[in-house]
Amino acid sequence: MGKAAMLSAALLMIMLLPVNAAENGRFSEADGFMQIVRMQAAAQESFGDLRGRISHMRRNQGGAQHYPVRFTILFQREKVEAKLTLQGGENHYFMRDMLQKKRVIKSNPPDNPLLGKLGFRIEDLAMDFLEYPVKRELASETVKTVDCRVFELQSADGGTVRVWIARKYFFPLKAEFYLPGARQNAKPERTLEITGFKQFGKYYAATDIALFSENYRTRIAFDNCIVVKSDDPRAAAEFKNLPKTEK
Repeated sequence: MGKAAMLSAALLMIMLLPVNAAENGRFSEADGFMQIVRMQAAAQESFGDLRGRISHMRRNQGGAQHYPVRFTILFQREKVEAKLTLQGGENHYFMRDMLQKKRVIKSNPPDNPLLGKLGFRIEDLAMDFLEYPVKRELASETVKTVDCRVFELQSADGGTVRVWIARKYFFPLKAEFYLPGARQNAKPERTLEITGFKQFGKYYAATDIALFSENYRTRIAFDNCIVVKSDDPRAAAEFKNLPKTEK
């Protein structure tokens, strides 16, 4: 069993998982499988600093717009911290404390924040939806030839998240977000997909993430990535100065 790790931006949409984490096949209980998925990230004790560009296009509003982006995430056994930095000094912070069962989102956006226009949230990139309880398991499917187990999760706002987890790596490749009360055949409010990886030393980084709905398509492309252990001084320095407004 390998000790190297996969970094999803994921993320995303972004979380750390070991390469060749397991080859055990199907677990008998959906909750047990999802618990392993949740534990894999925290066990890596890792820090990722991912920088690149966002491309955003909306229906009937001309060509794509482009913005610089930086996403940092720290995985420790007891908590996950993430920070998203956009142009104009716009910062967003996310933290989940595993021991205290506490979740914090802070921001110091300008008067006209960019994040709300791009169609995703910092908790999407931090893969916060993986902590939601399992409603049911659906039939297995493949995503880009990768065999996945498919789960419906109960979101904190009463909606549903449908997530595709790579069976071999315990890694989310796709997530669909449905509003509370959505009909069973309704289209998702938004969809997140991991569309590209690169290897950096002992780690893999998800360098391309697609987020889209009926009205927009956003692509996050990271071309400057650092992935190190969580005790690296850069990790501690990154989360000293945090946004002050809590949601």
